[in-house]
Amino acid sequence: MKSYKVSIVNYLNSALFVEGLNGLDKGAIDLELDNPAMSARKLLNNEVDIALAPVAILSQMPEHYIVSDYCIGTKGQVQTVKIFSDVPIQEVKRIYLDYQSRTSVQLATILCQHYWKIQPELLPAYPGFQKDIVHQNAGLIIGDRAIRVLGKYKFEYDLGEEWFRWQQLPFVFAVWIANKKIDEVWLEQFNNHLALGLKQKDLIVDRYKHLDTDAFSVKKYIHQYIDYNFDEDKKKALDLFQTYL
Repeated sequence: MKSYKVSIVNYLNSALFVEGLNGLDKGAIDLELDNPAMSARKLLNNEVDIALAPVAILSQMPEHYIVSDYCIGTKGQVQTVKIFSDVPIQEVKRIYLDYQSRTSVQLATILCQHYWKIQPELLPAYPGFQKDIVHQNAGLIIGDRAIRVLGKYKFEYDLGEEWFRWQQLPFVFAVWIANKKIDEVWLEQFNNHLALGLKQKDLIVDRYKHLDTDAFSVKKYIHQYIDYNFDEDKKKALDLFQTYL
C-alpha cells in the first residue's frame, strides 16, 4: 500500500479520527498532530498530502480534493468556537481573532458584517490574548482552549449557533482535503478507519473526562454538538459559506 503524510487537528473534536487512523498500517500513513492553522499551512505548502483542514482554504488551493464523507461540523451549537465578551456584541469595539483558526475567523467576520451588522476592529490575536478580553474588547477563542474559559465571561456567542439562526443550516469547520489525487485503494482504507474511529465515542468520552466542568460535558460535546457526517445539508452550507468569502 502507498504511504501519505496526513495532518490532523489535535483537538478533542478530532480525537475519534485520531483513534481510527492509529489503527492504519504505520507504513501507510505519517500522521502529524497540528492546530487548524498549521494543518492549513502544511497542506497549502505541500508539506502534507492530506489534512483535516479549515474549509476557508479551499478557494486558495489551485488543486484540491475532498476525500472523505466525514468532517468537523455542527447543527447549531458547537461550544468550542465562541466570541467571548463582557458586553453585548453590538457594544464590542474590537475583537481579537484566534491565531489558531482560519475558518472561524472568516465566519466571525461574515457574521459581524452580514448578520450582526457591526463594524468592530478585527485584530490578530497572540498568545495570552485572553487576558485582554475586557470592557469593549472581545475575543474569538476556538478548540480546547475555549473549553477552559466557558462560563468566565458575561457574554458568549457560539458561532455555530449564530450561523444556524441566520441561515437555518449546519456549518462545516473542517473537511478532509487532499492537494493531489490519492490512490483509491488507500483512500478506501483511510475512510474505513475514520468510520471505525467514530464508533469509539464512549472510549473518547472516558479518556477525556478530565475536561468535564460545570459548563462543559465531554459526552454531550462528542455525542450531540459535533456532527461528523459531511451530508448534503453541510455541502449546501459549505457552498453558501464560500460565496461570502
